[in-house]
Parts: sequence; C-alpha cells; structure tokens
Amino acid sequence: MATTTDPTTEWKTIRSKRKPRRSNRTSPSQRQPTSEPSSSSLDSLPMSERLSSLQKDCARYETIWNESATRRDVLSLAARIASDLTSSSSSSSSSAKGKRVRVGLCLGLGSLEGERGGWEGRRRAWMQLFAFEGLVRGLDSGAKKGRLRTVLQDPVFTEGDRMFLSGRGHEVLEDPGGFEVLRRVEGGMDKKEEEGEGEAKAEKEEEEEEEEEDGTLLFGVHLYLPVYKRALESGLPAVFVGTGWDTWDDINRGDELPALKEIHETYRREEFPEEESLSTFSSTCVYWKGPDSRQDAGEDEARGGKSQVECPETDGEREKRSEKTPIGEHVKATI
Repeated sequence: MATTTDPTTEWKTIRSKRKPRRSNRTSPSQRQPTSEPSSSSLDSLPMSERLSSLQKDCARYETIWNESATRRDVLSLAARIASDLTSSSSSSSSSAKGKRVRVGLCLGLGSLEGERGGWEGRRRAWMQLFAFEGLVRGLDSGAKKGRLRTVLQDPVFTEGDRMFLSGRGHEVLEDPGGFEVLRRVEGGMDKKEEEGEGEAKAEKEEEEEEEEEDGTLLFGVHLYLPVYKRALESGLPAVFVGTGWDTWDDINRGDELPALKEIHETYRREEFPEEESLSTFSSTCVYWKGPDSRQDAGEDEARGGKSQVECPETDGEREKRSEKTPIGEHVKATI
C-alpha cells in the first residue's frame, strides 16, 4: 500500500545560506515589516483589499527587480538560450529534433502574501516570479504559436495568490496538474491530440512541425529532492532551472536523481544569475538543450573532459567541502 505524504511537507524548500556582509545599517528593501500577515488575518480581509495589497507589493518589488543587475543577466541568459534552441531546430547536422519551448512550468514558488517564510520568504517569491516571467518573455520570442503557456503550482498558494497570478495571465493548478502538464508536453501527447483534431492542416505546416518537438521550461528554485525527482521523471524539459546535480552529488544523493544526472551530462549549463549578497538563487543552475549538446557532451567525455560549462560553487563551498552544507542538513532532516 502506497504511503501518503503531506504535500505541504514534500514541498518545503531548501535554502543555501551565505555569510552576510558586515554592515551597521540595513537597507530599506531588507527591513522587516512591523507586522506579519497570518492565515487568520488574511481570511478576515475582503479579497479586494488583499489583491490591492498584492498589487502594491508587486509594484514595489518590481521596481527593485527592474533596477537590478540580476534582471539584466536573466534577460541576457534567456536570449542565449532562445538562440541555442533555434539553432538546434534549424541545424541540419543534428540527428535529434530541435525543441521549442511551448510551456513554462514554475513549481514551488512560495506564497506572495502568506506568513510562511515571513517577509524574506515573500521577497524571494516575488524575485523568483519576476525571473520566471523574464525567462518566459525571452523564450517567447521564438514561439510560433503565440504567447507561451505559463503554469504555476505550489500547495502553499493562498486564494489571493491564485487570483493575483491568474490576473497576470498564469494558470494556477493543484497537484498533480503541473506534473501532468510536463508529462503531456514532453511525451508529445498534446501535439498528437492537436494533430488529430486538425487533420485539415496544410501539408507544408505539418512538415515544419515535424522538424521540432514541443518542450517545457521547468523552473523550480530550492526545492527538496523528492519534488525534483517527481518532476523530472515526468519528462526531461528543454530548459531546467533548479539546484544543480553536482550540489546533490556533493552530499551523496546524486544517484537518487538519474534524470537530473542525464541532464547534467548532456545539456548546456550555467550558474543562474544571483542577487548580490542574497541567497534568492544560490546553488541554482540553468540547463538547456543546445545544438548537438548530447553529441558535444559525448565528445568532451571521450577526451577525458567534462561536458559543457561547470556550475560554479557558491561562496565558501571550496573551503567547507568536508563540512555539512546547509542543503545537506535540510535534506537529511527529511529522510
């Protein structure tokens, strides 16, 4: 008989800690508010008031995001990935079909208004939302079927979160809706259904469709291992943003993520842009299916080298390899 797990427990996120910079003053954006909204206090407020508060928070945090170097780096990264995916699709030398990102799936974002994680948790959620939307916009430029479909799933979402995110054009699904979207897109199920319904499509359009496969952007920052495992077993995305495989391997849990190991060895990868002095995207890598990336990876390994670009270590990791990392401590606590 299968064991039932508490979805809220499974979706707890992990945070890689950094030594804070010494400073006698706290910046305005990092000052803790005098009060924290609780679940009971949120439920007692009219939804119109909650949505108004979310809009104000959005405007405030979006100003911070728009002025940050992280935003510029994320948009630049999205442009490079889009270019690689386009090259992969048009390359006649590639034996594998190219992939176009059709769906952006964000897992475990966190609540934008809830009390879990306090004001720091809400700030991280806002920054990660803007990063996800920035990647989607960058990848959307190469979409042939219009705007990319965006899907978000997290059991901690409040009703206010769901209404606000829906108002921004996102679909908000309950578990296991997000995993099912990934499974259907990467398994080609949606495309087959579309072809069945549109038998009258022009022959030329059908030939063009055969040159590419639909793919997903899977975005999940600082999730626990079981969530990554479950998501990646649903299908390998065209683009993946999350904790790098080498981070799990450093704490002897890499073998539990064979799908992520395959991505790590065959996709292109970079360190995800970080916020200065903050851990919003620490230990996070981005992997994507570039032109002939599988072939290039095999050639690199045959020469005794490593495939593609290494995901750099975070601050202090080199000096503390023999010690327990914050990620290791959190993960072991869930075993």
